[in-house]
Amino acid sequence: MAINLLDLVKGQLNETVVGKMSQIVGAKHSETTSAIDTVLPALLGAVVNKGSDKSGAGSLLNMINTGKHDGGMFDNLAGLLGNTGKADAMMGVGKSLVSSLLGNRQSSILDLVTNGTSLGRNSSSSLMNMLAPMVMGMIGKQVSKNGLDARGLMKMLGGQRSIVEKALPAGFSSALGLAADGHTKAASSSRSTSSTTRTPEREEKKKGGGGFIRILLPILILGALGYFLSRSACGGDTTVDRSKYQTQYVVDATGNLVDKNGKVIKNAGEFREENGFFVDNEGAKIQRGIDVAKEKMNNAADKTKEAVGNATEKTKEAVGNATENAKEAIGGATANAKEAIGNATDKTKDALSNTGDKIANAADKTKTAVTNAAGITAVAAQENFAKLFNTKAVGTAYGLSNITFDTESHRITNMSKEEVEGLAAALKEYPDARIQVQVHTADGGNNIENKTISNLRAKVVKDMLVTLGVDAKQISSKGLSAKDATKAAANVVEVVVQE
Repeated sequence: MAINLLDLVKGQLNETVVGKMSQIVGAKHSETTSAIDTVLPALLGAVVNKGSDKSGAGSLLNMINTGKHDGGMFDNLAGLLGNTGKADAMMGVGKSLVSSLLGNRQSSILDLVTNGTSLGRNSSSSLMNMLAPMVMGMIGKQVSKNGLDARGLMKMLGGQRSIVEKALPAGFSSALGLAADGHTKAASSSRSTSSTTRTPEREEKKKGGGGFIRILLPILILGALGYFLSRSACGGDTTVDRSKYQTQYVVDATGNLVDKNGKVIKNAGEFREENGFFVDNEGAKIQRGIDVAKEKMNNAADKTKEAVGNATEKTKEAVGNATENAKEAIGGATANAKEAIGNATDKTKDALSNTGDKIANAADKTKTAVTNAAGITAVAAQENFAKLFNTKAVGTAYGLSNITFDTESHRITNMSKEEVEGLAAALKEYPDARIQVQVHTADGGNNIENKTISNLRAKVVKDMLVTLGVDAKQISSKGLSAKDATKAAANVVEVVVQE
């Protein structure tokens, strides 16, 4: 059973979807529903017309593949139309599709849609732009589902011609080029049938029969020509001379063309063009007074809708801007708060780290402290540490005595020079020995600050030992905060033997 693309697309347009479309075009739900019944077959008719040969079908396939029209939009059509950004993007694609499908017919088709529906021109255009991707999406879905090539697509679209022509309002088929194509094909088919179904009786007539007709036909033609010439000579020509029908004439309630005094210039039906409208000598449509009034009312209604739509959009935009401003203000305040916290943290780090030149200065002060500090003898300290390194007492911690620092700083205020020198000598005596300098402190305001201070103090002790000639590879440093509350409170500096 052949598919019906019109029904497939309409099946996706539930109440919610049509409601979203109505909001976008600024029309009532019923007006949009009615207009869809006009626009949808018109768009599908344009596709059918374009795909009526292999070249056009190939062009449509390229449009489907390039634009990724695979019917994916139908997974959440209401959500797509409810998102302003996505709906605008979809209509932008639709605008390009409408232009490609209709070409130079676009303006005339839009006129027919506008005249045949209660929508204004702008709303009609928006509806066409919305429906075009849906039509292409449904066709693309069938192409993918059935693996159609150009010939297969051409065949599928050919099966839609009669469906579309039945659904189209009067005047659309010829405007889309469908009626002409259908007529040509029908005539061709008729000629083909006629040429291949000749009966013996007809062959007989062709050979010798029908003599009376051959004699009568020229007489009839001459008679008709004479009648035509006599009518012309007598001024009885019934053809329309449009030069007489300027726009100062109007059509009255009975359909006659009359002048301003009500005098009948032409009777009803004598000078209508193919779409059924009275026209002037330029081919412009002449309307009855009631039609003019209706058009003015429709134009006024369109302008009112447009004004309301613009006001609504401006309100939305104002609300959106206010929301964005509020978000921006909140974001700005948050950013400022983060920046303030960051600055405070950076200042704390700067105050504690004393990097660069400050570290160099601290190293110089450490050297002075090593030189001036008093304590146990260097020899005794060296012997103590040598025992630890000789026995490889891994994990053994040795507390350095008399090392003190400025509160909330890593600057040494006092230490045992001899003890540090003895440690350095022992490390140089045992080059395979490894130690970790661990510092516990509670001088900071919190664990993070305590950790920072401890790390810096441990590094200062390491730097002292390196200054005294110890290989830096033998020493690592580690700062601890309140993990051991007792040691932290006492600001203990320990040397822990490593593997």
